[in-house]
Amino acid sequence: MPDKVYKMKPKEDAPEPTPEPSMEERLFWHCRRMESIKKAIEQNKERRDKAYEEFLQLKVEYVDGFGLSIARLSAKLEEAEGVLCDMLMTLPEKKRKYRMGRSTYFPATSPGKVVIDDEAGAVAEVRATGKEGLIKETETIDKSAWKKAFPDEESAPPFEFIKRVPGSTSLRTRRS
Repeated sequence: MPDKVYKMKPKEDAPEPTPEPSMEERLFWHCRRMESIKKAIEQNKERRDKAYEEFLQLKVEYVDGFGLSIARLSAKLEEAEGVLCDMLMTLPEKKRKYRMGRSTYFPATSPGKVVIDDEAGAVAEVRATGKEGLIKETETIDKSAWKKAFPDEESAPPFEFIKRVPGSTSLRTRRS
């Protein structure tokens, strides 16, 4: 412990301590602070709304624009595929392939499909022909068995409710 205690004397040129603000001044500054916070909140809301509107405009311009561009390009691609398929169909049967890079393009005919207008009427027609193997247990027509029993339109008797739609030729691509 020190033997002597030194007391500090105030400096002669030191400013006097500021007095505590009165209650009225503290209320004034507190209210002013609250008003400035409210003003900042309003400004941020306006900025947010403006930024959101700009974002929506950019979304429409870019994202939806890309969607429209994709649709337009898809239509052009379908047209180009159709033209290439028609060109390949004019070639002899064994030369209907075109290789470009790793892709081989060739026309292919999809298998035809069986269309049934009225199921109950179709079942009655098939029963009239005596071909019970074409009817499933659920009283519906077995389309794959019908295709095997009547491989083409000429071999099938004239049905009113069952029609065979021929397959269409489209361009196929094989990547190697």
